Amino acid sequence: MKRSVRLTALLLAAMLLFGCARPRDAAVTQTVNGLRTLLNTKNVPESEDVLSGAGSSVSDWLVFTLARCGETGGTDTYLSALEAAVTGRYKADGCLDGRRATEYQRIALTALALGADPRAFGKDETGAPADLVAGGIWAFPGGDVGAQGVNAVIFALLLLDAGGYTPPENAAEIRERLLSSLLSLQHADGAWGLTDDAADADLTAMAVQALAPYKETEAKTAIEKALAWLSSQQTSDGGFSVNGEVSAETASQVILACCALGTDPDTSALGFSGGLTAALERFRTPDGSFKHVLTEENGNLLATQQALLAICAVERLRAGEPFVYDFHNEQRDL
Repeated sequence: MKRSVRLTALLLAAMLLFGCARPRDAAVTQTVNGLRTLLNTKNVPESEDVLSGAGSSVSDWLVFTLARCGETGGTDTYLSALEAAVTGRYKADGCLDGRRATEYQRIALTALALGADPRAFGKDETGAPADLVAGGIWAFPGGDVGAQGVNAVIFALLLLDAGGYTPPENAAEIRERLLSSLLSLQHADGAWGLTDDAADADLTAMAVQALAPYKETEAKTAIEKALAWLSSQQTSDGGFSVNGEVSAETASQVILACCALGTDPDTSALGFSGGLTAALERFRTPDGSFKHVLTEENGNLLATQQALLAICAVERLRAGEPFVYDFHNEQRDL
């Protein structure tokens, strides 16, 4: 009897320490397999094409997404390659990138997803640990991150809030400045775009994701206007039309926006017609990957990566887990 009680206590302790593994959503598994098929590999992070591209947009987002879905096989190998790529770029150029703050932001988020600390990741030009968070937000070598465009402002906020980072005293108001900048870039109709006269549903949904932590502040009205505009772009079958094109990527970004706000995308709570995951599933191909548009026959790598991140976000939301860009309880101490 005592042995049984002791074993039960040990099991409970292990569950508390390591967490309870929840059943994998079938849609996540199917999409991961679709990625493997597209890349013709059993292990995406260690595949030659992905590993050789460490530090690039395609490879980083693929590995980031897989890690957020709990697919950690091969990520240690990729992490080493990514760190080497960061060190190499600092050595060659004196910085990670002097024009695009999103390079810092994306790599920092990928490092976070792989369990590393982006505040000390790789070596800078002096041989000291490289601080990618500072470099991508308040100490960007190119000056104002907003000079790159609204996407850099969005990801600066996402990164800043991903770990709840505290800026130094000389940049204490950077969060407020980024928030004010993003709000000022919203169009009168509620959308965001790369230019003042171009509305983009993907960017609008991404802006909502960045504003989600501020939904009870002055950003509330901006979020409501953005959701109303996105709803006006929704087609009768649940997708979203951008300049006449209905794509899987747009559906994925809107699903991510819903999840960032803590709302299930298959409800009508945010003004959409509901069933957004079913609308996204229309783009799935027989091998599990996703097409960019419905008229295509074969899976598309970017569409599949974004669909996987959206499906993973839904799975996490329904399991009561944090949003895919929320790492508050997952950071390692230096």
